[in-house]
Amino acid sequence: MSHLYTRIIMYNKSVKKGIFIMIKAIVIELLQTTVAGLIIFLILITLTSNTVIEHPSMMPTLVENQRVIVNKAAYARISRDDSTTIGFIPLDATISLTSSSILDKFTNENRVYLFSEPKRGELIVFHSPPNPERDFVKRVIGLPGETIEIHRGKVIINNQLLNEPYVKHRSTDSFPPTVIEPDSFFVMGDNRVRSEDSRVWGTVPLDSIVGKLWVRYWPLNLMKSF
Repeated sequence: MSHLYTRIIMYNKSVKKGIFIMIKAIVIELLQTTVAGLIIFLILITLTSNTVIEHPSMMPTLVENQRVIVNKAAYARISRDDSTTIGFIPLDATISLTSSSILDKFTNENRVYLFSEPKRGELIVFHSPPNPERDFVKRVIGLPGETIEIHRGKVIINNQLLNEPYVKHRSTDSFPPTVIEPDSFFVMGDNRVRSEDSRVWGTVPLDSIVGKLWVRYWPLNLMKSF
């Protein structure tokens, strides 16, 4: 009888130990999952932002009240001359010296994009030149160093007519031949008759660009990546 009682006690201790180990493993896994989720969440907050389309200037590509996600890291860059930023990422003096040494090793340029530089046709979000407190969404049309002109609504880049299948509402205005400044971009809305853009207030400086339009997520039935 005493042997049976002893075995029961030992069995109960073994069961309790097994349950403790299982609970411990579950708690550790939950903590790891929570920490990983928190890290991903913080990264997403840092590298992306949400924007609501408030104007019909980008119709039909984007319409009012649609919601989009902006990739703020799309044009991240290392700059030799700017000792305070890598794209949108603040740096201290120590890191800026390291950035300069990286440029010396890999290129003779003053700037290196970590992913990609702004390209023609891309949709970007930027601080409005007339009012930096407001952000606009437009399409990149002209690049630094190019000569742009508009003749009765038709865009001409370096004497070549630009094909623009995304424009459904073309204007009839004209714009004189103009050389785009370094580190600046000529932007326009797809809805040319309802867009206030570089035709009105000039080019957008590189440092004013917030990021590249990444995803239209609302409404759900019109979800699309750009």
